[in-house]
Amino acid sequence: CTCPHGWTGLDCGEDVKECSSSPCLNGAHCMESDIPGEFSCTCPPFYTGLLCEQAYNPCDLWHNPCLHNSTCRAKSDGTSLC
Repeated sequence: CTCPHGWTGLDCGEDVKECSSSPCLNGAHCMESDIPGEFSCTCPPFYTGLLCEQAYNPCDLWHNPCLHNSTCRAKSDGTSLC
């Protein structure tokens, strides 16, 4: 048999465990989905993207939430403080 995406085994009856290959990056937590072939990543602070592959600074020029030239400080949980 040639199994469709998300299935494996002699008769394609076994759900592939997508998280077993550790697809999430930068220490992210992988969560299996009830839908065969799907998973999601819970990113740690300062990372974003489907696989948590993109570094994120909440105080960079494009995301800085602080107004009127106030100083932005990145907190350890990945949020910012003005």
